[in-house]
Amino acid sequence: MHDFLQPYLNDVVNAVVGLVAAFIVAAIVKLRTKLNTYIDAHTTSVQRYLLHSVAAEAVAYAGTVFKEQGGEQKLDNALSYVNTHLKPYGISFTEAELRGAVEKAYADYQAKTAGANAPAQVPVTPVAPTQTA
Repeated sequence: MHDFLQPYLNDVVNAVVGLVAAFIVAAIVKLRTKLNTYIDAHTTSVQRYLLHSVAAEAVAYAGTVFKEQGGEQKLDNALSYVNTHLKPYGISFTEAELRGAVEKAYADYQAKTAGANAPAQVPVTPVAPTQTA
């Protein structure tokens, strides 16, 4: 009887092994797709962070080194700085994205310096009126 079932058992075992292999391959493909999506999203956020960090450096650089130049020339120098410093990383953005990052960094810088140059506000504590007799 054992010899009679052997061919069927071989077929069943081969089918089960094939199904398990198919499920493993499907799981790997799904995991790979999710991993690629995560890597793409993470890389984009890291690249954006780097862009904004370099743009802040560029604004500081252009403001100190080229302080005698006009605003457009400082902007051009800041954009050149950003391009130069992102190129080694193989990161590329559109001209509008670069300009937007530099403009945002400049606006942040202006907000910080305006806050630093503002007169100090002394908190006023209300005092209850005293009664005189």
